[in-house]
Amino acid sequence: MPVSLDSLGRNLRRLRTLDGEQRLVGLAALVAIPILHMLFRYAGLRAVRLVLREGPAPSVGSTVDAVDLGRHLAVPVYGAATMMKLGDRSCLSRASFLWWLLRRRRIAATVVIGSRASEAGLEAHAWVEIDGHPVDDTADVRCRFPVLASAGAAGEAILSVGE
Repeated sequence: MPVSLDSLGRNLRRLRTLDGEQRLVGLAALVAIPILHMLFRYAGLRAVRLVLREGPAPSVGSTVDAVDLGRHLAVPVYGAATMMKLGDRSCLSRASFLWWLLRRRRIAATVVIGSRASEAGLEAHAWVEIDGHPVDDTADVRCRFPVLASAGAAGEAILSVGE
C-alpha cells in the first residue's frame, strides 16, 4: 500500500518530537519489526525465540526505573509498527523487538500473549511486562486479554528472560 504525503508528513513531525535515543530506536524498529514479522510468519515462534535470546543476561535493578525506560522505548517502537501498517498482527513482532531492546539493556522483561473471544473469532494480543507492569500497553491489558497458558502453567510467559 503506497504511503500518502500527508501520512509521511505526520510521521516525520512525530519523529521530530522524540528525543535522540527514541529516534534511533524508532529507526531500528522500522528495520527490525518487518523482519521479525516475516520470521514469525515463515519460521515460527521457536526460530524467532532462538534468534532473540542471544545477548546479555538481565541484571537486577530498580523495577520503577526499568518500567519507565520500557515505556520510554515503547513509544518509537509502537510508532514504527503503526507506520508500517503490517496489519493487526504486528503486536507480537513489536513486543518481541521491545523485549530484545530491554534485554540488551540488561532489563528482565517478559513478552506476554493473551487472547479473547469476539464476534470475529479468537483474538490474540502480545505485550511486554516488567515485573507484571505492562510497558507497551495499558494497565488493564490482562483484563482485556486473559493470559494464555504456555508449556504448562497458566500465565507462563512465552519469551521469559529467566528461562
